[in-house]
Order: sequence, then structure tokens, then C-alpha cells
Amino acid sequence: MRSPLPTRSTALILSGCVLSLLITAASVGWAAGSKRRDPNIAIRFHSQVSTFDPSFAAKVTVGNPPRVLLVEKIPSLSERDIAAFYPYKAADGTFSAAFQLDRHGAAVLETVSAQNRGRYIVAAVNARPVALLAVDKKITDGIIYIPYGLTLEEIHKLGESFSLMGETETDKENKQMPKESTFTGPGNEPKPDNAASGR
Repeated sequence: MRSPLPTRSTALILSGCVLSLLITAASVGWAAGSKRRDPNIAIRFHSQVSTFDPSFAAKVTVGNPPRVLLVEKIPSLSERDIAAFYPYKAADGTFSAAFQLDRHGAAVLETVSAQNRGRYIVAAVNARPVALLAVDKKITDGIIYIPYGLTLEEIHKLGESFSLMGETETDKENKQMPKESTFTGPGNEPKPDNAASGR
């Protein structure tokens, strides 16, 4: 005897069940990756441009002494491209950080650095222009720096949002951000083969 064909109402119920399962799976995946997908600090890297067009470029003042630069409004890289970070104390008394990018971010950085040699990238934290990065070579190791200008509060927010570079699973379970006095000083930060240098 042939099985009866599903009725319209049965098909709708089955479709609803499948949709519900997909939404649940997506929600679980989002929650599991929430530390990476929903950081509580905005880190943006904007590439310098030579022509001012209000539709895609903006003027920013950054650096010491202050410099006015034209940069792309849409960042080349953001906090969603960051896999891990490493904080250290800058020479001017502020804080610095090295950022290990994920696969997508590393590919974008390699392209952007190759296309923008001799120009600058502006690093911004929570919409505040923080530092100038001079692009002098193609960056192939997926690491980019904010060499100065971060506050201790921002470092702690980074610690809440991202893993530390080289951190193990055990370290993650027991992680506490160190106090200001325990950050390594200049000269002890990670030294990749290629990196945009700060100015």
C-alpha cells in the first residue's frame, strides 16, 4: 500500500519545525562565539586616501604633533577581524596593543598594506582616532599594532572581549587582566617579521 502524500498542513508543520531547528542552531552558534562576535569595544583601522569625497572619505586629526588626514569612512579592519591581542605599556605612558587577526583579517591586512605603502592607517577606538600607523611594507603575519594612546580601561575591555595571544584553554578559564604595573614595557612586546609601525 502506498504511503499517503503529505497534506498542505503537514508540509507547513514540517517546514516550521525545520525553521525552528535552524534558528535554534544559529542561536547556539552565536552564543558560543559571542566573545568574538560581540566585543564591547570598537577597534577600527581606516586607510588613508588622497582625494576628499564626502561620500566615502572623512578628515581626522590624529598623532602628536596633530596631523589632519583623509581616510576612508568604512574601515578596512574592525574588531570582528581580531582573534587575539597582547597589551603592553607605551613609552609615552599610555598603553599599546598588538592584534592577531583571524584568517579574513590577515588577508585584508596583506592586501591593504600592499596597496598603501608610503601611506598611513589610522587606528580608532570607540570612534576616537588614537594612532597613526605608517605602512612601509606588505604585512604577511596578520599582526597589526596600536602603538600608543590606549587607556587602561580600554585594555581591560579588550581583555573582556578577546583572548590573549598565546593563551591556552586553561589560561582562558583562569584569566584575569593584570593590573597596570604588571604590563610589559617597551622592548618586550611581540616582534613579528612584518608590522605597520606607529608614528
